[in-house]
Amino acid sequence: MVHVISDAGPHPYFRTLIESGGLDRASLTVGCVGPAGALQDDMASLGVSTFALGARSRSAYPIAIARLVSLLRRRRPEVVQTHLVDGSLVGLSAARLTRTPVVVMTAHHSHELPFHGRRLVWPERLCAGPLSDHIIAPSRQVAETLVRLAHVPEGKIEVVPHGFDLARLDPRAVDGSAIRRELGLEGKVVFGAIGRIYGLKNHPALIEAFASALSGVAEARLVIVGPGDRRPLASLAERLGIADRVLLCGPRNDIREVLTAFDVFVHPAIAESFGMVIVEAMAMARPVLSTPVGIAPELIEPGETGLLCASPEPGALAEGLRRMLALRSQWPAIGAAARRRVSGLTALSMAARYQNLYAAWLGRSTAAAPCTPVA
Repeated sequence: MVHVISDAGPHPYFRTLIESGGLDRASLTVGCVGPAGALQDDMASLGVSTFALGARSRSAYPIAIARLVSLLRRRRPEVVQTHLVDGSLVGLSAARLTRTPVVVMTAHHSHELPFHGRRLVWPERLCAGPLSDHIIAPSRQVAETLVRLAHVPEGKIEVVPHGFDLARLDPRAVDGSAIRRELGLEGKVVFGAIGRIYGLKNHPALIEAFASALSGVAEARLVIVGPGDRRPLASLAERLGIADRVLLCGPRNDIREVLTAFDVFVHPAIAESFGMVIVEAMAMARPVLSTPVGIAPELIEPGETGLLCASPEPGALAEGLRRMLALRSQWPAIGAAARRRVSGLTALSMAARYQNLYAAWLGRSTAAAPCTPVA
């Protein structure tokens, strides 16, 4: 198996998948289109073969494809699996040129198709069409988007949800009280969001909704954690008169502790391919209020494991916050049900599903035979 991804910035996806034990490290190679970085260090620490094609811009992709062709001819993998747009353009092209038996695109990014016009649609149609044999989508929503906008036949797509190390995501083993003290949240009702600050994450709408729905709830606080430019959000909170009740924390490495410091996790995104933090919050027994994006409609049973907003508009988010606040006495039970709901989303189950698909696509009756993915 050779897995190809666009860049070498840290990708816990691979570490979690490999550490589950579901993939044979000796038959696995993971690399990137760009220069070497954290990905290569991570793979080396796991004893997994790795590579970097060194392309710093798309003008260098022909050279990157040639380098990957050379690598594939030496290693002769049975499976090449690619991730993200650039990783797919380079990886799938090289796999086709070397006639790799099974060529797979993982559609981590396809949720953004409706928001980028032809700039993303044409490479998506190329990758999802003639360059790949099969497509793995992390959610039904992504599969439906590919059928609708990239004209992919339904039979070409397999939905495989992301897997997690649920033993690590255990609310009984993590204490969020130190985070509450640090942020001055003791005795407060905390609604929290985690994610990079950019347009599709929809943080301005969440702040507007909080101001509308919870302005009369003195103990309510909104905490937003994630990288990105916080200044526009701070200005918005100031204009709405809630600057003292909105905390913009920037990126943090203690996400488990942060999640346990929240009373409710809120995900206001306009689009998601999956929404890994939704599962992480549910695994940490947090009630989740989410827009109907990514995996959320498949996991959230309204009133039982969380709530779904009708849309990402501020009014719909405000109504969701009001409804969630009305369920306050049920939050512990909702959180416990949320954890049970995601109990099957393990890294091992994801790896096993991959192996079973590889075996089926290679015409084998079992996934026990080794195969090598390229990412």
